[in-house]
Amino acid sequence: MITGNGLQALGALISLTDEFNDRTQSGRNYNIIGNALQSIGNSMQAVSGIYDLQENKGEDAEILDILGSWIQAVGSIFSLVGQVLEERDEAEKHQPE
Repeated sequence: MITGNGLQALGALISLTDEFNDRTQSGRNYNIIGNALQSIGNSMQAVSGIYDLQENKGEDAEILDILGSWIQAVGSIFSLVGQVLEERDEAEKHQPE
């Protein structure tokens, strides 16, 4: 669980850096925000997994996990909107007139 969330956070960070080099402006800001939120959410879930392994896990781990899940989900929605805008712009550029 910890490794999976960590890898997802890393993947979102890599996608985030790629967005800064993307030449298509449509949806770019949505993709940047979305990838950043997904990375933050996944990192929070990974930290909650570490807390779970400790003896004094308490409510902190559960709160981090829940908040991380919601932040990741919101980031996914931002990324979806950004990708749709980007693909629509690309399709319009390649339409014959």
